[in-house]
Amino acid sequence: MSSEKTDRQPGKSKTKLLLLAIVVLALLGGGLGFYTFFVQANQDEGANLPAKEEPLLMHGPQDFTVNMSDRAQRRYLKATIVLGYADEKMSRELEQRSVQIRDVVIKVLRSFSTEDMATVEGVARLRAELIKNLNTLLTSGEIKEIYFTDLLVQ
Repeated sequence: MSSEKTDRQPGKSKTKLLLLAIVVLALLGGGLGFYTFFVQANQDEGANLPAKEEPLLMHGPQDFTVNMSDRAQRRYLKATIVLGYADEKMSRELEQRSVQIRDVVIKVLRSFSTEDMATVEGVARLRAELIKNLNTLLTSGEIKEIYFTDLLVQ
């Protein structure tokens, strides 16, 4: 008679099966964690983004060269400005009031010094002042943005 080895240990096969189940569960858990952390988080961030607005209409560019308000020495500011607005009916008013708009822009530009223009905050303040002053002049809509296509202090 042949002696076959039948000393399979029933505990070893259960251990292997349990180990395999743990590995499968770990892989599933890791995949679920990856999906939740990376994929779903990126989708949620996209949901919180503001809706894209219609692109603004543009008026300009207009060139300006003015003396700055510096007292110690004569300084100049050269700027090319484009006005951004949303309401199409403003186009006509912007054309009709071009002289008044130019006057307001010159007054605001002249009120700034070289020191004001040396910082990002100063340029942001200039932009805000221009928008505020121009919007007090206009009646058919409002300026939403000021774009500087050229800005040089000399």
